[in-house]
Amino acid sequence: MYHVDDVLTRIDVHTTTVIILVLFGWIGGFMQIGEAMRLGIRQRVAGQPLGTTIVMLTHDLTFTAHYHHFVDEIGHPMFVLFWVGMLTSNVIELVLLWHWVRFQHTGLPTPAVLLIVGVYQGLAFALWWWTQSLFDDPLDFVGLTIVQVGAVVFGVPMLLGRGTSRGSSRVFVWATLLGPGSLGFLFIPYLAPAIRASWQFWCVVAVTFTCALTFVVVYERLRNTDQFTA
Repeated sequence: MYHVDDVLTRIDVHTTTVIILVLFGWIGGFMQIGEAMRLGIRQRVAGQPLGTTIVMLTHDLTFTAHYHHFVDEIGHPMFVLFWVGMLTSNVIELVLLWHWVRFQHTGLPTPAVLLIVGVYQGLAFALWWWTQSLFDDPLDFVGLTIVQVGAVVFGVPMLLGRGTSRGSSRVFVWATLLGPGSLGFLFIPYLAPAIRASWQFWCVVAVTFTCALTFVVVYERLRNTDQFTA
């Protein structure tokens, strides 16, 4: 799929461009989860789709667990910073997962909800580790692609299920669109020409962008409806 040395050399030769492209993804991603945490605290509702949080936590905890690989073996400053960033995101994602337990409206006791969420989180880990075993992906480009898709695709189902814009915000939906929904992908094909040449990858990007754009449109329609009926 790609050669590690070629990617690391490309990062060193085009450092400024790579930093700009990576920042698109990181800023959008942290704005997304940061706003979701703020919404949970202020509105006492889960601000991010459960599926999104589970996918993010699965990826980020797995990345963090591979300290030896990314910090000792790869050792490039970019991937060391990635590892440090994952530590912060792990904490936020655990808070967001707790919001789903704390603010759920199923009527089930908290231990039962914890068990249900734990089962789904366990399934996500099992699927993730199995998927990783199928790819030669030492720099986690496939993983980073999947987690960005997961950051987007559950947004519209969450809004439609709630039937209200409450629990979301313009900051959250636009961070989703401009971060993982579009610009966050760009550093991956830039660093790996084989991925850039893959039409399947660009299909994933196009569909993810469409989902993110739909998320914004559905949110605005629900927001207008909420204001009209208030």
